[in-house]
Amino acid sequence: MIYSDDESILEDYWYSDEKCLISSGERYPCEEIYFTKNTDIPLKTVRIDNFQESIETEYKVLSIGKPDEKLFEPIPLDWAYKCNDLALGVVLNATTLELKVNKSATIEIH
Repeated sequence: MIYSDDESILEDYWYSDEKCLISSGERYPCEEIYFTKNTDIPLKTVRIDNFQESIETEYKVLSIGKPDEKLFEPIPLDWAYKCNDLALGVVLNATTLELKVNKSATIEIH
């Protein structure tokens, strides 16, 4: 990723040196990341995916910093060994395991 020298009061901007071709024939950075100025707080990412125009994902920061230890106290330290729900499974009722771009599939979790 390359840091942009563009002057912005509110944002820092990074972009990939790899360029992606869009349907208009123009080339743009394949990925861009925006942060709140002089912080590591992400604002949004923009990426070009499979010849499409850019796909933008905005972030809403709910909390910054280390989580309160009280949130983890109820979780047993050996939770990974006590969790043995063998009935948990995923069922995919589809004719193929391949999903095309912008398509979806329904799954069931038991």
